[in-house]
Amino acid sequence: MNTSNFVGIPAQMFPDQEILVFQDRRFTYGELWAAVRRLGNALRRLGIQPGDRIGVLQTNSDHYIAAYYAAAAIGAVFVPLNYRAKPPELEYMIDAATVRLLLVGSRYAPLIAELRTRLASLRSVVALDAAQPGLPLLDELIAAESDEFEEAPIDDDDTTILMYTNGTTSRPKG
Repeated sequence: MNTSNFVGIPAQMFPDQEILVFQDRRFTYGELWAAVRRLGNALRRLGIQPGDRIGVLQTNSDHYIAAYYAAAAIGAVFVPLNYRAKPPELEYMIDAATVRLLLVGSRYAPLIAELRTRLASLRSVVALDAAQPGLPLLDELIAAESDEFEEAPIDDDDTTILMYTNGTTSRPKG
């Protein structure tokens, strides 16, 4: 079963039931599922294929939740990065996980800009919560996409999330 079904199936059964509240934004299953589908389409348009890694560097937010389910829906691997990690740890995690696309919150965008030339696997960076120079903004990517969407086929043994330890005694471990 694809993890995205935890939103997709209830969205078909009771689309008007509220599922997510973040700050002043509220989402029903139907609204979240529509955002997940559009984000999945945007990720595909950015070149993300099944098995590719999508990193996220941000504190909790509604965007974070949508990104997790969108990654699962297209067969990508979600890599939540510890926003408290030091720059060398982040560099190591991003490279070790072979993150292709990074969704980054505005408070972490300057750090990623500094590290970007050393991140061999990273192909794209997208701003999560506010416009950043030279980066596409997630809300604009989502708004430009269609709701029409086909989930990627997922095997029960496929990896859908890759989490790292905090690396207190050595490098972080995935």
